[in-house]
Amino acid sequence: MTNTENNIDEVDITSQLLNLIFDMPVGLKKRLLRILENWENAGYRRHKRKPWVIPIAYATDDQTFKGVLKDISKGGVFIETKKSFTVGQTITMKFQLPKGHKLIQATGEIVRSNSRGIGVKFKRQSKKQIRGRA
Repeated sequence: MTNTENNIDEVDITSQLLNLIFDMPVGLKKRLLRILENWENAGYRRHKRKPWVIPIAYATDDQTFKGVLKDISKGGVFIETKKSFTVGQTITMKFQLPKGHKLIQATGEIVRSNSRGIGVKFKRQSKKQIRGRA
């Protein structure tokens, strides 16, 4: 199967799914959303997540926040928050892992935002960028 055939299939499938969702009553949409959120959190991830409750300080370009990191993996974190963020937004984070003595400072991109919080994917940083932190 060629890339063009894959893209047509993907567009067709996405279109069919959207039509089904648009026609659903609100209650059914909510149930489907909960099912998909649970499915997403059921281990279908690139990196295994470790549940932790850790204080975290994080900031966007124009605001600073304090909150709770709920889980972490090699690829990112989930931060519990009621605040509204935009997918694609860059944030900087500071937190300390349990039994860790070193403060972790990381930059990430918000890849998911819902009523429970934000999923943040760590951005790779060069050694020069890391050394520039004091």
